[in-house]
Order: sequence, then C-alpha cells, then structure tokens
Amino acid sequence: MCSHVLNSPSAFPLVTDLCARVNVGSAQSSVDFLGHRVSHSGRRCPVAQIIRLPSETVLPRSAWRDFVELLHNHYRAAHRPTLREITDQIDREEREGAASRETIRRMLVGQTVPTNWKNVRTVFLALCELAGRDPIGYVDERPYSYGAYERPQTHAERLEAAWHAALDEGPATQHGSAGSSAPRSLER
Repeated sequence: MCSHVLNSPSAFPLVTDLCARVNVGSAQSSVDFLGHRVSHSGRRCPVAQIIRLPSETVLPRSAWRDFVELLHNHYRAAHRPTLREITDQIDREEREGAASRETIRRMLVGQTVPTNWKNVRTVFLALCELAGRDPIGYVDERPYSYGAYERPQTHAERLEAAWHAALDEGPATQHGSAGSSAPRSLER
C-alpha cells in the first residue's frame, strides 16, 4: 500500500493498527510505522528534530561559525536535548536573560547571534546544566603554572570571547546554493 494512502485521514484505523503505543507527556499517542507520532484524534503530532551543525558550505569558516560550533559542543554534551527540554531547563531557574525555542534553534543552526549576552548566557547555562558540565570549569584541564603559560579559559569565558568576535564580525550572507542565501541576523 502506498504511504500517501496510509497517511490519508480515512486510513487512520489501519495506521493505528500498525502502531505501537507510547506515552507522550501526560497524553497517550501512537507512532505509526513511518515514525510519525499520531494523536488519538488522528492528527500527526510534531516530532522533535535533531539540530545539526550546518555544513561549511552553508555556514562558512568565520567568527560567527566558531560561536555556533562552541554552542553546539555544549548542545552535544547535553545529548542533543529538544528545544522544549532546553526551555524547560531555562524556566526551572530564575535567569537574567530569556530565549524562546525559535531563538535557540536559530542560534544552533547559525541563523542568529543574540546581541544581549544575558540571553546567550541563559541558553549556555541551561545546556551546561543538562550536560552536567561546570560552566566555569576549565576547557583545558591540564595542570599549568602561571610562569609556563597563561591560565586556560573556562567554558563561559571561551563562549563569551567567541560571542564578542561573532558580533564584531557581524552577520553575513550564507554561501552555497541559490536557495540557501538567507541572511543571518542579530537578535536581542
């Protein structure tokens, strides 16, 4: 049977027969054999997508990309939480800044760099908490002496330096195919 037939509303009883029951929050839903979450009303529910670091074709080497890569390191260390998990973590603590799911998504895919450090720090701290990572822990854990070389940067210092560099560089247009020439932006 073609998938478009199975995805039609009239095929809902057939599709749910081919589904496995799962708990989603407090509501029950099913997952069809195509991997789409289906509510009991027959409507598809949005399924969390993995946010991937853009390729260098989409986001070329730059200070902007360095910022996005650092943010992605914390996202990966947190085991790629959903945007909802990140915003829930932000809401658990009283924070100086704020960030919506869309802003977080745009930060992780390199479409925006917030101009307010408090908003960046809020996302960064939530990711560190989800990863069990100390935000003021050193990036380089090697023992050092003040005479041999400088003190290594903390995760927070490193991200803040990359954020400043990205803002100093400013937004540029993405490279690649004609369809991917959407400009990047700065957000508050």
